[in-house]
Amino acid sequence: LIDESKYEEAEALLAGPIKAGDLVAKLLIIDARLRTGRKEEARDLFLTITDSVPTHFEYPYGVAAALVALFLRDERIRQQAIAALAGLPAAAVESDKNIRNYLSLLRDDNWRESG
Repeated sequence: LIDESKYEEAEALLAGPIKAGDLVAKLLIIDARLRTGRKEEARDLFLTITDSVPTHFEYPYGVAAALVALFLRDERIRQQAIAALAGLPAAAVESDKNIRNYLSLLRDDNWRESG
């Protein structure tokens, strides 16, 4: 639904799982909210992710954190994004240009002004 720009439908469909704390549902709706310019709402939802993130979700979690941090210039989430993306296996970081780009932007001394 999200890739078809049916954001409201996706949010309605995933409201229950989000309330139940489902990580995947939260990451999907964070993506939807960012796509529709609802950046603060995306951050608010991101901040509800308080449990440890399973290893197999570190990549999507790290990307969501990076996007929220970069869009909103949020230092706390920036640190979470760096930790998540830098914690991925070295081979994944080396082979994925997007991860390298996100880490470069997040680690840049002038990250608040870039983007």
